[in-house]
Amino acid sequence: MKLTAGQALFGIGLCAFSLLSCAEDLIIDFSGVLVAPTCELIIENAEQTVVLGEYNKRELLGMERTAGKPFHIDIQTCPTASKVSLVFKGLEASQLPGALAVGGDASGIAIAIESTAGEQIKINSDTIEYVVVGGASERLSFNAYLLPLQGQTITVGQFSSFVSFELTYP
Repeated sequence: MKLTAGQALFGIGLCAFSLLSCAEDLIIDFSGVLVAPTCELIIENAEQTVVLGEYNKRELLGMERTAGKPFHIDIQTCPTASKVSLVFKGLEASQLPGALAVGGDASGIAIAIESTAGEQIKINSDTIEYVVVGGASERLSFNAYLLPLQGQTITVGQFSSFVSFELTYP
């Protein structure tokens, strides 16, 4: 069998093309993750309970709010961070956005959180920023208090709510 020069070149080209197409199927993928050291929370208990106390319904009706009860979030070892941002997250009272809804037997009230300077921190929206010293312990302090809901009947009984927080840092 004799091959013409054109047939031979076509055959060589076909083989070369098939080799190239095989080479395109061989892919090496490199990936990874570069992370910064994290801040650590100093947690005495997995859940922190803030006892707001017992209030007389009649006294609560005459108040704008109760006295604040302090609570803290302690962080340490943020070696690369110069500031941290914190947002509280929870179920908001439908009649008072920014305050926490309560569950239980009691109704007509909400729980609010404020800074130690007395400024209300709205749940799910306000971001609070703190300057931190890398590697040092920091105590982020807050107060929680009750608010009667305007135009709502206050029903006595036990109540509770919960909030989580998101801590971010560059």
